[in-house]
Amino acid sequence: MEDLYRSGRLQRQDILSMVVQDLSSGKLLVSIRPRRRVKSASLIKLPILHAYMLASEKGMLEHSEIIQQHLVKMIRFSSNESTNWILEKLGGPSQVQKLLDQSSMYHELKLVEYIPEDGKTYRNKVSSADLNQILVRTWFHQSLGMKSNKEQNRQASKRMLYLMSLPGYKWIQDRIKDGTCFSRRKSVRVWDKTGFVKGINGDAGIVEFNTPNGRRAYTIVLIMERENYLSIPGDANTWSARVAMVLRRISEMSYAFVSSYYNRPNQCGLGLLLQYAGRYQSGGDSKVPL
Repeated sequence: MEDLYRSGRLQRQDILSMVVQDLSSGKLLVSIRPRRRVKSASLIKLPILHAYMLASEKGMLEHSEIIQQHLVKMIRFSSNESTNWILEKLGGPSQVQKLLDQSSMYHELKLVEYIPEDGKTYRNKVSSADLNQILVRTWFHQSLGMKSNKEQNRQASKRMLYLMSLPGYKWIQDRIKDGTCFSRRKSVRVWDKTGFVKGINGDAGIVEFNTPNGRRAYTIVLIMERENYLSIPGDANTWSARVAMVLRRISEMSYAFVSSYYNRPNQCGLGLLLQYAGRYQSGGDSKVPL
C-alpha cells in the first residue's frame, strides 16, 4: 500500500480491510483491519441472503418461486429493487438486523436502511471479518448454526453457494478473478458477492482450485474504503476502476501464495508476491505489508 500511496495511485485515506483464510487447514493467512466497520454497499446483500435462510428455517415465511426470482436478482445481478423486496418480506432492516444478531455470527454488521433507488447507501455497515465468517460457515454447511440439524444446514448453505456462483452481467467484473492473470483458468471456481458505492469497493468470496492432492479452497474478502467519500471527484468511476485494479493484484498474490502452499506453484501473481515479500524481508520482518 505504501507504494500505491507514494505513487499517487491511491490516497492515504483509501484504507484496505482484508481477510484470507485457508479452508483446508482453517489457518488465517491474512488479517488486515478485519474488525473495521466500513460502508457495506452491495456486500450487505450476502448477510441479507443469510437472514432469509434463517427466517425460512424458522418458518417465518414460505419459500416460493417469486421469492427465488428476487433472491437470484439480488445476488446475481445485485438488484436493489429485489433487495428491498426481500427486506420488506423479512420485516424491514431492523428485523433483519435482529435475525442476524441472533445468529451470533456478526459483530460489526449494522443494517439500518433500505437501498435507495439510486443505490447510494452509506449507513449500512459491515466488516471483512463478518463477511469471512459467513463464507466459512456456508462452505462447511453450517450457515444456520447449531440450533438447526445437519441436513437443514446443508440445504441452506448449498442454496447460498448456488446463488453466489451464478454469473452476473458481462459488463460488471468481480475483483477476485475477473481481470486477473488466472481469469481464464476454468479449473478455478469462485463464489462471491461484490459491492460498490462512492467511497467503497469490495468483494467477498471463496476461491477453489486444483492441487496435486485434490481441490483446495480459501476465502478472500477485499474492501477498500475512503470514509470521506465526498473527497472523491465526480461519480467515482475513475476511483473505483483504480481500486478494482489494486484489489485484483492483491487477489493474484493471494492466489499465488495459497496455491504454492499446496505444491501447485503458479507464475500468476508470484512475481509481485516475491517482489513485495523480498522488499519487506530486507527490512527484517517476515510479513508482507499490504
